[in-house]
Amino acid sequence: MAEFLLEERIKADYVYLLTLLQITLTINQIIALLSSMFNIGRGAFQNSTLLNKINQNASKGEIEAEFFKWKFITKNGKKEELKGLLKRRKSEWEMFLK
Repeated sequence: MAEFLLEERIKADYVYLLTLLQITLTINQIIALLSSMFNIGRGAFQNSTLLNKINQNASKGEIEAEFFKWKFITKNGKKEELKGLLKRRKSEWEMFLK
């Protein structure tokens, strides 16, 4: 049941992502963005500078900088870099570049 629910969520997120994109991307870029959107949430992704830069066809450097802004958590009112999120962003960025 859990696998079915995850599969349905991924399908729905894929369709949603396609409505947000204004340019054509590779399947690897879409997979990287799906992972990121799943992690940060649809609303945050939809309103992100990351999506804006992608839709503007910004340079890879600009897009990379936006990917790595999503490596922080807020703990006791302070932002802290989380190693697990940094690892995830690196993995997503590597996928985006393939």
